Amino acid sequence: MNDPVFQQLLEISWQRALTESEQTRLRAYLEAHPEAGKAWLLESGLTRALEELPNVPISSNFTARVLQAVELEKATAARAREKNRRFGWPIFKWAPQTAAAAFVLGIGVFTYQQHQTHTRETMAQNVAAVSEFVSASNPELMENFDAIRRLSDPQPKADVELIALLK
Repeated sequence: MNDPVFQQLLEISWQRALTESEQTRLRAYLEAHPEAGKAWLLESGLTRALEELPNVPISSNFTARVLQAVELEKATAARAREKNRRFGWPIFKWAPQTAAAAFVLGIGVFTYQQHQTHTRETMAQNVAAVSEFVSASNPELMENFDAIRRLSDPQPKADVELIALLK
């Protein structure tokens, strides 16, 4: 697209309609360079769209207003950078999340500790109640305590002699 012939024809089309001889040169160029056809269509469409726009005068302070908007944008960006420089430390960014996580963790640990304390208190009360019941009732029950405990053993031992006889 850096061909001077094509560029010259583009510039002419921006200013006025092409003459018959210029159109002939353009057709010959586009036949020799088909990849330039797309660029020509885009440029000619843009030129026609710009020609259809109303011819409205630009205000006298247009350039000043544009430059003022650019300066305002620069100042806003500078203030944002300054604010981030002062308050951009990681502690300020992560402090709320860290505090919330610590609070939730603390509540969880406290709740677990309270549950453990309650369970131990309940177990202590049950043991005290059983010991009071046993001591208040027949003392002979305590004499056979080991035998009773062995009967309630959750993992009974295998009877090796019985297994040998069954084989």
